[in-house]
Amino acid sequence: MPRRVSLRASIGLGALASVTIVILVVQGQPLSSLSSRGPLQAAPEHGMVIREPAETIFIDRLEILRLEGRDPAVLLHVESVGGDGAFRYLGAMIAGPDRKLAAVTYLEGFPPDDGSLGEIRPAIGAQIRPVTETTGGKGYELLIGYEVEDDTKVALRTGIVVTYRVGAREYVWRSPARLLYCSASMPTDRCEAVAEGERRLEAE
Repeated sequence: MPRRVSLRASIGLGALASVTIVILVVQGQPLSSLSSRGPLQAAPEHGMVIREPAETIFIDRLEILRLEGRDPAVLLHVESVGGDGAFRYLGAMIAGPDRKLAAVTYLEGFPPDDGSLGEIRPAIGAQIRPVTETTGGKGYELLIGYEVEDDTKVALRTGIVVTYRVGAREYVWRSPARLLYCSASMPTDRCEAVAEGERRLEAE
């Protein structure tokens, strides 16, 4: 893992407990009308701090999808919320239960080229099986790609939103996954304070 990247169980920013989710339309249905009480297991608060130069392309590997119940699900949409200005969302791939377990949360490059991830495919349109049918209950891993556009700015991704379908019903899964981008010279505490201040201004 690069030295400029630090993993945290939960990045400070307590005020972000309730984030504003951009209202999108997926197959003609607004996210606000979809149930968040679907069979995907809820994600705990977690996050990562990134300090990389402009034009760096990297992958966030923090999101694990574990599906409860007996029926498979199809992923319809993956949205990265926030982070504008410093880094750009490139898309999402998915690694299946055949991947090797490793304490790696960050990879360089996108799409990934790592044999330890097993079969990799685009997340959109992918079918995932219930966790009881996955090897060791590992579930599936989202591989979310980004490119650093401006390494002088502070930016905060406040979460990941996945829309998925089980049978004829659609659900939305929200992960409070914070990705904080800081310039190399800015202390993390100061960076967090700037990000929180900017979030409050946007909310006003």
